[in-house]
Amino acid sequence: MEVEVRRHSFSAVGRCVLAGGEQMRVHPEAVRMYSAGVRMRARDTSGVEQASSRGRPPVPTRPEFRMVAEAFGSGGGWLELAAPLPGEVVELEIDSDRSYFVNRRNWLGSSEQVSLEPQLRSGATASPDPGYDLGVIPGMLVEGSGRVVLWALGGGEIVDLAPGEGVVVESSYVVGYDLVTRCTMHASGGPGSRGGELDDGPSLPSKAFTEFVGPGRLVLQARSERAMAAWTRSIVPNKVVPVTF
Repeated sequence: MEVEVRRHSFSAVGRCVLAGGEQMRVHPEAVRMYSAGVRMRARDTSGVEQASSRGRPPVPTRPEFRMVAEAFGSGGGWLELAAPLPGEVVELEIDSDRSYFVNRRNWLGSSEQVSLEPQLRSGATASPDPGYDLGVIPGMLVEGSGRVVLWALGGGEIVDLAPGEGVVVESSYVVGYDLVTRCTMHASGGPGSRGGELDDGPSLPSKAFTEFVGPGRLVLQARSERAMAAWTRSIVPNKVVPVTF
């Protein structure tokens, strides 16, 4: 599978080129269009079976992981994947030496040889608000060999960390990171914060920051879905804004 990123004025589309007989898994809501040599079908193998076969606890399969695109002709075909909001398409190469944890909301598609295991990642040291879900990322473990197509709200950036190099990122900007990277989640101000306060500043709203230490690779987005949702609620205060993707 080859991925060609086609950029438009405010967003990007990933065109995935498949050889004859090649398959890939796609999010059904992300499919923009595809060539006549591609057909869509439901995937037979469930995530429960995949997880159990590797000796891990079974994890229920989400419907979006069961859609497969297949190039059925000898000449192959292509399909285009688009993000639900303006942003960048990011391609990751997965191999036996580099697996990733990625935010499930940012996944558009992946090679059939890449396994997707839904799971949550947390690890916050403390929560200033017992009712606040501190940085639990609805993501998935991505392993195997092949390519993964993600989207990044507002734009994407890949950050390579040198050994011992550390950065602290507000968790809603994290699209994914490789499993070599060490990471720890913290309340509000990150390392050294005291509950809802920064060390040298006033009280702030409860937020989750993740500290990453290299060596490793991060995939970040330029805008925060959480901040965008909060802004939308502020201008439409009496409306519920559903998130279906």
